[in-house]
Amino acid sequence: MQIPPNALTFLVGDSGSGKSTLCSLMTNLLTPVAGEVFVDGHPIDKIQPSCLSRHILLVHQNASVFHDSFFNNVAFGSTCRGNVSATEVRQACAFAQLESTVLQLDNGLATIVGPRSPNLSGGERQRLALARAWMRDPAILILDEPTSALDPTSQSAVTNAIRRWRRDKTTIIVTHDMSNIREDDFVFIMKSGSITRQGRMRDLRDVATVPLDPVGRRESDQASSISANDQLESSACPATHLSVAQHQENTLPSSSSMKFTSSRDSSLAKSSKEDMPMSLSNGWRLTSDLAGKKQDFLSYLDRCFYATDTNSTPGKSQPPGTLGVSAREPVRSFTCLSSSSFADGSSMTSQLSCKKQGTKIEKQTNLPDPLPYNSVRDILSTVWPSLGLRDRLCCVLGLLLCLLAAAATPAFSFCLAGLMGAMWLETDKLQGGLRWAIYLVGIAVTDGLCTGGGHFLFEKVSQTWVDQLRHDIFGKALNQQRLYCRAGATRDSTNTLARCLDRNAQEMRIIVSKFVPISIVVVAIMAVSVSWSMAICWQLALVALSPLPFYLLAVKMYVRVSSKWEKRCNEAASEASAAFEEIMLNFSLIRAFGLGPCFHSKQSTMANRAWQVGLQKAIYTGPWYGLYQSVALSLTALIFYYGTSLASQNTPNIGVNDMLQVINLLLFSMGTSFELLNGLPQLTAARVAATELLRHADSTGSIHTSKQFSIRPHSPLPIQMKSVNLTSDESSARILSRFTCNINPGSCVAIVGPSGSGKTTILSLLLGLTTPDTSFNTDDRTSEFPLSFGGVPYSLLDWQYVRSKMAYVPQQPFLFPATIRDNIAYGISTTCPLSVQEIVTQAAQASGIHDFIISLPDGYDTLVGDGGQALSGGQAQLVNIARALARRPCLLILDEPSSALDPESTLHVCKALKSLVRSPCWQQDGGMALVVATHSVDMMQIADEVVVLHKGCKVEQGTYGDLMASRSHLWRLVHQSKQDQVAGSPMPH
Repeated sequence: MQIPPNALTFLVGDSGSGKSTLCSLMTNLLTPVAGEVFVDGHPIDKIQPSCLSRHILLVHQNASVFHDSFFNNVAFGSTCRGNVSATEVRQACAFAQLESTVLQLDNGLATIVGPRSPNLSGGERQRLALARAWMRDPAILILDEPTSALDPTSQSAVTNAIRRWRRDKTTIIVTHDMSNIREDDFVFIMKSGSITRQGRMRDLRDVATVPLDPVGRRESDQASSISANDQLESSACPATHLSVAQHQENTLPSSSSMKFTSSRDSSLAKSSKEDMPMSLSNGWRLTSDLAGKKQDFLSYLDRCFYATDTNSTPGKSQPPGTLGVSAREPVRSFTCLSSSSFADGSSMTSQLSCKKQGTKIEKQTNLPDPLPYNSVRDILSTVWPSLGLRDRLCCVLGLLLCLLAAAATPAFSFCLAGLMGAMWLETDKLQGGLRWAIYLVGIAVTDGLCTGGGHFLFEKVSQTWVDQLRHDIFGKALNQQRLYCRAGATRDSTNTLARCLDRNAQEMRIIVSKFVPISIVVVAIMAVSVSWSMAICWQLALVALSPLPFYLLAVKMYVRVSSKWEKRCNEAASEASAAFEEIMLNFSLIRAFGLGPCFHSKQSTMANRAWQVGLQKAIYTGPWYGLYQSVALSLTALIFYYGTSLASQNTPNIGVNDMLQVINLLLFSMGTSFELLNGLPQLTAARVAATELLRHADSTGSIHTSKQFSIRPHSPLPIQMKSVNLTSDESSARILSRFTCNINPGSCVAIVGPSGSGKTTILSLLLGLTTPDTSFNTDDRTSEFPLSFGGVPYSLLDWQYVRSKMAYVPQQPFLFPATIRDNIAYGISTTCPLSVQEIVTQAAQASGIHDFIISLPDGYDTLVGDGGQALSGGQAQLVNIARALARRPCLLILDEPSSALDPESTLHVCKALKSLVRSPCWQQDGGMALVVATHSVDMMQIADEVVVLHKGCKVEQGTYGDLMASRSHLWRLVHQSKQDQVAGSPMPH
């Protein structure tokens, strides 16, 4: 195939036909096993990566967002990143229609966003990616489903904006939606990894082999609304080769072409100029997108379950026409943006920099202050309630064994003193020494058994404690409200929680497994030894105890200083790890924009900062550690010195044996205690880890407001929503305003509206992730309540049980690193009468993915996800739909399920969902309801009710036919895209 230069080209095809693979080949992200890719006559693998990234840019469907300010996320696209003005960023945002989004951010362009930030919807992320591409303005632009997450009106407006921007420039758009393709646009049609047809759109509409039936049917239904004078005409693109603009360095000849050739037709690069189909099925296989899958996994809860429609949640008000940064004052460097004026008079905080002086992120002032470090006593107070009866018995038995082990040390020193005294006997030295030696052996064996047994039991107790905490925290996190996750998006993100549950839980185990038995042994040893020594020779005992205050002071200072620096080291290490993770997750984007040196510098700066913090910790904590470690040697010398002095003075009532007993008691007890206390550095780190984990346990509260009631309705249907209001906080406008809707068994409800109108918020309410603002008296069952499931108020429900009756299909599909069978069977109840394979097969057939699965060599046993068979976005979405159907839910909730599907797959899924709602097997269980947030007309047409939203308010409701006939909000939403195309089309010559 050859891409026409200086023109707009569309690449269409079924899900999994190889479109995204072809885009990766054009940008050299993948290497073919046969054939070649040429850019301006040069093999793409021979072109320098820096030159390629300047001239060719690929914008992926899953738009990546860096953990940085909104300004920097847009400015990353500029080739002159050292001098990006606010005017340029404002123009890029205007092109991508992001003005209202920026106005609603708390700090405008200075707002910190990230890959899991809930203040950006899926459509806004795609627009941000387009704004970033606008800043780059490459010679060749490749857009992979750039508007899949937008409503029809926004899709058409953004597509027209792209047409105006990329006029007379080489642009390739990969899409499933053919409604925005004009008659004179050049189109490549792919199927099963091959180019089946190519040419002008007007020449391909009537071709039987072209999968345009869904589009043609939809256009015929809407033909009456389109004037005959609205035919789209544009000048034909010349059938020449793809050229790249000339550059000062690494210049590519503009007279050459970009094309794909097979190995047997390599001579075609020099001679033939004709278009030819190229099979992709035999040789080219897309490897697993590890970074993309990990990013989907990390953002699954935050972006799919906890996402908010921030367009309906304005933040601080700003004057119209501003984006939060004054356009009159340019930003001297996007890497060090500071002290720029806001439109409302406030100042912009320092932004994350790729340079050393700007690497620190300014924290949001509205975040809560970190909690103080809990004491060890507070941490240990959580152990006993977490244990069952058997573990409590183990804890008591371990305590007794530790006490016996502690008593063995003074007993051993006493017997050793007796053994040494036997050497001074005039007669029976052998018999006396043998008796004491047997005692020593018995005490040593007892000490070993008791010490090992005590530590084993406390290890078992500590593991039970940690496992119970993990279980409780994870369970509370799953029941957490979405708004809480939004408020704590920085400190309580899923990344932080996962790290705490994994690493922190293991580190805090030593508090119980090591510190508790050590503390018991040390206290018992010192108590027995000091009391015994005081009874025999109180003078020597008091002298030995005299340095104890200095020792305790050194230990306390060490613990205090070490705790402070341990926290700083953990924070620095987390920042360095986050920077490295961001690079790996966005590897393709960083490579496409040539941001490697920038992010390498950023990661190196973070790593160097962690190194510097570690050195500072060693400098500040080392002296205190050395001080309390040296006390033991000084104390040993003091005991020997004063004991020798007492013996030389012939002190009355103190014999040699008594003196040996006291010295042995003091040396063994204090020496053993000091040796055991050498684990204080580990205790400090464990204490910090435990504090952070217990903070999550305290802060993650359940969504339920009343523990007195826990009702399990037979079915969550019908669902009644009466005048539901929802606001994110007191200072923000309402996300939903007096929303009313009923969802009955056997019904299909479509929720439509512009991006940011509140669709995802309604899905969050149905999933129990958000609670409405209106409250009612839980003791009065007759009082009005805004939201009920099966006739039960939302606050009286057992949500874990209710969610077991639901299934959710997110907009961004996620695949577990397992087989396709395991992915579909995930969450199936083990009590199902049917076999798992039968349920999986039925669900796959219903979703339309069965034929593709059985075509794979391993069928349902094919590994997918990380390290497995790569699936296209549409195929992954079909697997997610099959996973939801396999649960046989009473309520199926779908968020833009057709955004990654081709028209044929969309129609198949629509028919399958419609038949499932009417299926007799579901009717026997009380009926099934379907709720779908969508921009797809096909999805709207299968719905019994279409609810149209606008800025959080329901503006109309009814069947698709009735609403279209009324020519009101839904009619304008659907037909605005066509009107935009007509308005944006060029006049005929």
